[in-house]
Amino acid sequence: MGSEDVLFYIDVKEKSDYANYLDKSMMRTHPSLYGVGAIRQFLLKENMNEDYVVMWDDDVTHISYKCKDIDEQKALGVPLIDIIREPDHIREVIDNLYQCAVDLKTPLFGMAATVNPAFYNYLQSFRFNGMITFCTGLIPRLLGAVDYDPRFIIKSDHDICLQTKFFHRFYLIDTRYDVAAKDIWVGKGGCSTLRNETLYPRILSLLKRKYGNHVIHKGKKPHQISINPGF
Repeated sequence: MGSEDVLFYIDVKEKSDYANYLDKSMMRTHPSLYGVGAIRQFLLKENMNEDYVVMWDDDVTHISYKCKDIDEQKALGVPLIDIIREPDHIREVIDNLYQCAVDLKTPLFGMAATVNPAFYNYLQSFRFNGMITFCTGLIPRLLGAVDYDPRFIIKSDHDICLQTKFFHRFYLIDTRYDVAAKDIWVGKGGCSTLRNETLYPRILSLLKRKYGNHVIHKGKKPHQISINPGF
């Protein structure tokens, strides 16, 4: 998204590690908080006067545009996906999503959670439930009671989506676009230092206490938690 109105929030203990690589005017620090929910709550509170806040994971490499229906791709032999790396183009996509969310009066917006074009239907380019991850757009003035819950050391995306669904009935996902991240699930640092076999059951239990059967454990692996916000 370029450098205008872009900030990098870094753990205060790790500031020196980033100082040689980032423009100091773009650097901000946050306290040494434990867990994603607490950190994102801090970032949101720091930026409540902004028109919108978009939180990106630091390993995002680009966004993709699913420009063709899969049947059309098979018939014509053309690429299914356009890779978008240009900052101005990405900002235009975000600005457009923000304006659509404002018009719909929902405080949460984002892109699809998967790059797989097999999950894309060009007749249903937008969704109003499901998962928003990697790129979470929030409109502070529309949030109302929605806020990050610091108890969610991981899976705060699940919680913020379900909170928004509960208080505002829907949120906006543009399924034409998705966010691509490097080496997902295998990178060191970040959330990888938090995830373990004992934490996932605790977080699943917390989600179920808050949202009941709208939280589903799918598959054999403990991290395979899905949401079904039918309320």
